[in-house]
Amino acid sequence: MSSQRSKCRVSEGGSAHRQAPGAFTVVELLVAVFVLAVLIAILLPAMGLARASAQRSVCLSNLRSLGAAVTGYVSAYSVIPLAGPHYSLPEGRTALLDQLSALLDADLPRVEHAGEVIVGQPFRCPRDSESAPVDGFSYEYTAGAFLADYGMAQDPNPKLLREITTMYESDPVLPVMEDGGNWHPRGLGFKKNALFFDGRADWKP
Repeated sequence: MSSQRSKCRVSEGGSAHRQAPGAFTVVELLVAVFVLAVLIAILLPAMGLARASAQRSVCLSNLRSLGAAVTGYVSAYSVIPLAGPHYSLPEGRTALLDQLSALLDADLPRVEHAGEVIVGQPFRCPRDSESAPVDGFSYEYTAGAFLADYGMAQDPNPKLLREITTMYESDPVLPVMEDGGNWHPRGLGFKKNALFFDGRADWKP
């Protein structure tokens, strides 16, 4: 009789209700939901970081490919390409990719008749949603900024161009090319990738 009472709970109306075997209580369900929420909170940032790391690897590979083309150009002509720092498809191709095109195994960025910009690797960083969709190129030709500062675009000076090339050859930390924006997470902020004259691609100093 006592064992029978232990398996039943009598309600105020006097009827007996059996508790289904193996049923979860409200507290147990809340604990399960809480644990699931904690796991999601831990996994989502980790997945985001893994994705960002993979995208940065693609970006670094792009810069190395562009760097190989720059190296090939310097080997052939003994100077860096004479071009401006920025690339803009709506205004026509800059001299940079025109000069490197023969050394790159890739179709150059282009604008379709409908106005859509078609750009693939190695010209677009996967994290770039600003430059490439409009201008057709994710990167800035940093060496071109030096050339522009010296007025080389208006008045090319072969001797000065050779001197700037020598400056790059003697200073491995000077970036030749870099991301057009701070797209890659690092620490508490975002940083740029950069290409150096010796072919390395890494964080911009």
